[in-house]
Amino acid sequence: MDTSSFFNYPTLPAQALPAASLDTDLLAGHTEDDWAVLLGYFETRRFRPGDWLIREGEAERALYLLADGQLEVHARGHADQVVEAPATLGEEAFLDGLPSAAGLRALTHGEAQRLSFDAFEALSAREPRLARDLLLDLGRLVATELRRRRDQG
Repeated sequence: MDTSSFFNYPTLPAQALPAASLDTDLLAGHTEDDWAVLLGYFETRRFRPGDWLIREGEAERALYLLADGQLEVHARGHADQVVEAPATLGEEAFLDGLPSAAGLRALTHGEAQRLSFDAFEALSAREPRLARDLLLDLGRLVATELRRRRDQG
């Protein structure tokens, strides 16, 4: 599977991430070697319809890259939107360490790449430039979403 357009990086092995386009261009300009190193710290999570990837209020400090499938976002007791691959998920809890503000329940079969905070710490110790770039891009994604929400109302 060609992953070059997903995060604006060269083609990676088929199991890495799906082909698609994201407005965010996470880690744009990074090489295939950078992505191979980074993805070495992620673990694959496969899911089926009805499975929970994240539960609302769960204290899991992890970042997810939704590679395939659709997830329903549950907040305050009801589902309010659907997220489709490709997407970056869990940025807030990953960055601030607070419990998840929303749950993610699978609508379809799919796959996500999960970066635990412990794995990020290991990445930071071994590849500080790559870890810094990832954090800066996550901050940019969160800021972009905040601005979008502000501009909508």
